[in-house]
Amino acid sequence: AFSPYVSGRDRVCICVGWFFFFLRIRRPPSSTLFPSTTLFRSSGARAGHTSNHARRLLIDGLDLLVESAAANGVELAIQPVHPKLAGEWSFLTTLDDTLDVIDRCNHECIRLAFDVYHLWHEPRLIERIPEFASLVSLVQLSDWREPTRSDHDRCLPGDGDIPLGDVVTAFDDANYDGYYEFEIWSEELWKSDYDQLIQSCRSRFDELFTR
Repeated sequence: AFSPYVSGRDRVCICVGWFFFFLRIRRPPSSTLFPSTTLFRSSGARAGHTSNHARRLLIDGLDLLVESAAANGVELAIQPVHPKLAGEWSFLTTLDDTLDVIDRCNHECIRLAFDVYHLWHEPRLIERIPEFASLVSLVQLSDWREPTRSDHDRCLPGDGDIPLGDVVTAFDDANYDGYYEFEIWSEELWKSDYDQLIQSCRSRFDELFTR
C-alpha cells in the first residue's frame, strides 16, 4: 500500500509491504511529489570472479546504462553492504571501494545509496561525511542490535549501537537535502502494528534532529 501525506513542513512518503517497509522523510521543499527517479543497486556477489574483474564488469554495465538513465532523469545509486553479506549481496563492502567505482564511472547520474546499517563501522565515518555527502541520493536509517540474531534483525533508531544522531548531524552540516529513509529489515518488527511503527519512526527521526 502507498500513502503520501503532509506532516508540518515535511512531505512524508510511506510504503508498507509484507516483506519490508520504509519511511521517506524530509524531502527538499522545492521538489515535486516525485522529483526524480533513483534506481538502487547492489553489485551482486563476485561469483567466482577476481575482485578486479568483478569491478570492471560492474563499471562496464553501468557505462551501458548511464546515457539512457540520464536522458530519462534516472539516477543509478550504488549500495555497498556490510561485509557479512558480501557472499550473497555485493562485493562492494567498503565506502572507499564504492566511491572508487563512482569515480571511475565519472557520470553525474551514478550516485551512492548510504545505508547506515551497512557503513556505520567504517573508520572515521562521521568526519568523512562532508567528503561524499554531495554524491548521496538517499540516507537509509535503522539501528544495529548487538548481538545480531539474524540477517533480518535491525532495530529502530535509538534501540541499538549506531551513533545515528552524529550521522544525521554530519549530513545536515554538509548541506545534504535529500531523502532519509527508514529501512527496518526485522523479523520482529514486521509483526508490529504498522501504523504505530510508522509513527514511532517519525518521532524518532524528529528526535535525531533535536539532539
